[in-house]
Amino acid sequence: MQIPCGDETNGMTRRQVLQVGLGVAGAFAVPSFLAACGGNGGSSTDAATTSTTSTPIKKGGTLKFAIGDAQAKDSLDPALALTTVGTFGTSLIYDTLLAADVNWKLTPMLAEDYSISKDAKTHTFKIRKGVTFHTGKTLSSADVAAQFRRVLDKKTGSAGLSVLAPVLDPSGISTPDPSTIVFALKTPDAFFGQRVAHYTLRIPQTGTTDWSKGSYGTGPFMNKSFSAGEGFEFERNPNYWQDGVPYLDAVTGVSIPDPAPKVQALLSGDVQLSDTVPSSAYSQLETSDTGTLLDLKNPSPFTFDVDGSVKPFSDVRVQHAMKMLLDREAMVKLIVGGRGVVSADTLIAPDDPWYPKDLKPFERDPEKAKKLLADAGYPNGFTEKAWTTTAYPYLNEGATVGKQNFADGGITLEIESVSNDRYLQAFLKEPIVMDYALRQHPVFMFQLYYMSSSSVNLSRLKDDKIDGWITELIQTVGEDKQAEIGGEIIRRYNDVSAELNPFNFNSYWGGSKKLQGWQPNPISNLDLRTAFLT
Repeated sequence: MQIPCGDETNGMTRRQVLQVGLGVAGAFAVPSFLAACGGNGGSSTDAATTSTTSTPIKKGGTLKFAIGDAQAKDSLDPALALTTVGTFGTSLIYDTLLAADVNWKLTPMLAEDYSISKDAKTHTFKIRKGVTFHTGKTLSSADVAAQFRRVLDKKTGSAGLSVLAPVLDPSGISTPDPSTIVFALKTPDAFFGQRVAHYTLRIPQTGTTDWSKGSYGTGPFMNKSFSAGEGFEFERNPNYWQDGVPYLDAVTGVSIPDPAPKVQALLSGDVQLSDTVPSSAYSQLETSDTGTLLDLKNPSPFTFDVDGSVKPFSDVRVQHAMKMLLDREAMVKLIVGGRGVVSADTLIAPDDPWYPKDLKPFERDPEKAKKLLADAGYPNGFTEKAWTTTAYPYLNEGATVGKQNFADGGITLEIESVSNDRYLQAFLKEPIVMDYALRQHPVFMFQLYYMSSSSVNLSRLKDDKIDGWITELIQTVGEDKQAEIGGEIIRRYNDVSAELNPFNFNSYWGGSKKLQGWQPNPISNLDLRTAFLT
């Protein structure tokens, strides 16, 4: 899900925060690329997921896709991806060096081999031989280098700049030969392999300037026609480097901005896929003979962004009291209809491989919370505003339930439900702001939301231990050690941060029951290479 937002906050807009969040999801880094392939575990729900393997594959047909957030500024330039057309649509035309699955495991794409130096500062990729662009030109390392340099150029205005710039300068990119690209980083980074999976780093043919006409990727589909804000027609790439796929002949996109007509189009069979559907339509799709919910396996943390640098929230006793007043189970039921999982206050989903299995959230205990507040000098509680808006789902509902919970401890929460513009002004400015983040790999959640130096540190936490552990983690190559350090960071954040993260909720797209073989993807939401229509 991509949420369009606006005004700048502490150097980064909320839109930019979410842009980075959607695509930085990655895999556990290991010394050998091949050792990083594969997967384990994963979240499960009662919603539809991928098709069963027993369903016979049927080749051909056109998939019609309903786009809810198509805009006139949409582009097929992957460096400028923002809305669904950019994050999902361009995944059909272009490929990245590496791909990541929902369990953070890397697989080869345009890079058939990937190696990391012992100090994690030099990352070398071998480009797959024989791959051609839709124009017939052969892919080379020069095309890869050109796209990375474009993203690193501030003038391009790419969200990928925030992904690459902390570790890479353009001067650190070299191409010893047409099939090799080397990245000499400014600082050790065991997770650079994850960064290259970002959707802005899908590789177009060098020199492309007119993104709406022609097709300049290596991906499974080719652009036949594109109209920003209206839709697109993509047709099967007969020369795709992965043998046998895609199965579909074409994918067409059509703008349907109103959620109700979008759901009706699914139910009637006019479209076979749609981007995010409203929670009010969940039961309608689940009981339908034609439609279903597609679980993207991308749980989002629902949060109260609490500024722990100001009183009374700078007192750890107040922080813990607020955590103890939350009825997390009730929140999941009342706010997202039970489609979520209770969490400790970490921003990391409980089913993430790094989430400590024995970590439990603070238990609800109003009496103990009252005592902590009294010990902190607030025997009668206190009053604070919670800033929210109807522009994004669940925020008003969360503020309402939170108000009821906090009242049990004597805390009065005054709800300020405002316009989207005013809400964006409150982000990272007011003491309590209702919010939710998009799932990404823990390393990037840590860097973005936990580190003292981050401009989007949600709780304004300044903690030397966490900062030190994050720095150590980024330089650590071994999976076991990564998980150990990551688990310690998650535990400590739960104990010392004012941030409240009572639960994580699931994200769903809508689909036809005829759509089978699709795969959830943390970068593009869905992968359609093996999708087919029965």
